[in-house]
Amino acid sequence: MSTIIPTSTYVIPVSPETHRSTEQKLVVNRYVDPAAKGNSTICFLFCHANGYHKELWHPIMRRLRDNSRDKDRYDLELWAFDCRNQGDSAIVNEDVLDDYFSWNDYARDALQVVDACNVKLGAVALVGVGHSFGGTALVLAESLRPGTFTSLVSVDPVLFPDFMRPYFPRMNPLAAASKKRRQLWASHDAALASFLQKPFYQRWDPEMVAIYARDGLRRVPSSLTEEVTLKCTRDQEQVTFTYDQDSFYDAFNALPSLAAPVWFMFADKSEVITPQMGELIASRPPVASAVFLRDTGHLVPMEKPDEVVRVIERAVRTDVVGRLGTLLETDGRQDVRAKL
Repeated sequence: MSTIIPTSTYVIPVSPETHRSTEQKLVVNRYVDPAAKGNSTICFLFCHANGYHKELWHPIMRRLRDNSRDKDRYDLELWAFDCRNQGDSAIVNEDVLDDYFSWNDYARDALQVVDACNVKLGAVALVGVGHSFGGTALVLAESLRPGTFTSLVSVDPVLFPDFMRPYFPRMNPLAAASKKRRQLWASHDAALASFLQKPFYQRWDPEMVAIYARDGLRRVPSSLTEEVTLKCTRDQEQVTFTYDQDSFYDAFNALPSLAAPVWFMFADKSEVITPQMGELIASRPPVASAVFLRDTGHLVPMEKPDEVVRVIERAVRTDVVGRLGTLLETDGRQDVRAKL
């Protein structure tokens, strides 16, 4: 199995429009994959779910890279960053993290990555791919700056209409689960062994579990042993779920104004978005399609990476190639509720 290794890693300031903009940083990875005959570049920006990290996109990146080589006509440039209180960014910022967090800040930080890293420089398109919290952030980012993205792939995003306001804080199963998350293991290997015994992780693609055990954990700074703990602490995950009670609704209300087409992915066993809510969400943007996966929970990229890749590739064929006309065969958008 081939691997994905960052071409470059950058540490950049968070968005200047957000709190602690002069203190907090973002850790950003860039992955460049030139084609033998490539003369155009398609860029991707990946945003992870709450409690996770940028490296969990690696299996999806690898599949995109490997699948594109038979076309051999365009370069790929893939970008992924850790939210300021998660992954490697949490380590960089550990002395300046707060006990509150706004999802709008994640959206503005995504725009900061685009700007500070010149992500769109020389590219024919920028495709945003986000899961859960990350999917919501990219919807907010596109609403804040219309036209930033050529296309959006939003995987089980946390979006709710205003009528859910009285209910969701009490119903949020992810927030409840984060309170119970284990924080300490004897080593990376011990953590992986523990994960593999849990039904929660047994639903994941095995490679995803291994990546989480390797890149989602860090050595305990004060320990003389091999003990490891979460890069995104339980408290920070909890704060991210519970402090901001507006962005879910802001993002839903922004859907009709989105300039970019949106490809939604929902899961029939999602703990967050019901199929009925998914239908409502997908009906809101001017141009949108929805795929509903069977026998899949909220953590769609970890459980069904091949299906995520399939939708990303469809978005590229339709919204990039279909508009620009030369890179790949076109695949017309079917505005239907596909079931895979």
